[in-house]
Amino acid sequence: QSLFLFLDLYIVLTFYGPVPRGLEILRSTDNGKTFRPWQYFAEDCVSSFSLQNNGPLTQPDSVNCVQYVK
Repeated sequence: QSLFLFLDLYIVLTFYGPVPRGLEILRSTDNGKTFRPWQYFAEDCVSSFSLQNNGPLTQPDSVNCVQYVK
């Protein structure tokens, strides 16, 4: 038996000061006992997290880094 969960989620971040060079969002699937990366955002993903800028999501639980422009 398989359980598929589809989740549409939007996160809006508003900064009232300087925008950070990099940001990591973590998630927990065990009520906060452990956390795993969910998404990375950075001006330059390579220098901030050693990840490709706007890298592909190859699996449903893949994590990538979205490059943003200040």
